[in-house]
Formats: sequence, structure tokens, C-alpha cells
Amino acid sequence: MIGRWLITIGVLLVVVGLLWPWLSKLGLGRLSDRGVLVLPDFIANAGGVICAAVEYRSGTEGAALASIDEKIRANTRAVLDEVQLTGVLPRAAATSLAIERVHRAMQTRR
Repeated sequence: MIGRWLITIGVLLVVVGLLWPWLSKLGLGRLSDRGVLVLPDFIANAGGVICAAVEYRSGTEGAALASIDEKIRANTRAVLDEVQLTGVLPRAAATSLAIERVHRAMQTRR
């Protein structure tokens, strides 16, 4: 339903947040087939978490905003690169990226 409506109005980019429960895997595939980029919320809407990490280290507002800009751009680029390389949907690429980073972080901990 919602995917059909997004296609009808000519949307080219969807940053999923509130819409996630209404977009099925099938709907995500259909959007992708029609050239609509659906970027997962945990990639595009990570600013609050990034800001909290900077504040925890006593960073300034400017440092937080710069870090948010840098990290969201880099993570979005990494997801889009993976989508282009492998042909998977953005959510699968983002999930894979997140799991890989968690595993890497786990190996540096005692």
C-alpha cells in the first residue's frame, strides 16, 4: 500500500523511520526495482546516538555536529557502495555493515 503510493507520487528517496512497519520486504524490493532508494533509519537517523557519544567524551556542540555529518555520510556511502557491489537491498547492506562492526569491536574487548 504505502510503497505503491510512494511510487505514484514519484519519490526517489525514503529515509525509513515511522514508515518501517508498513514497508514489507516485498514492498522494499518493489521500491528498489523502480529506482527508489530506501535508506534504513539506523543509518540515516543515527545523529542522536553519535551526539551522545561526543558529549560523553566532553565534546562541544560543533564537534558533535561535525561528527554526525562525517559519520552519517560515511555510513551512507558504505551502504550504497555495498548495494552497488552486491545488488542487495540497502537494509541488508546496512545490517551486514553493523554486524561486521560489532564483531570487529568484540575482538578488541577483553
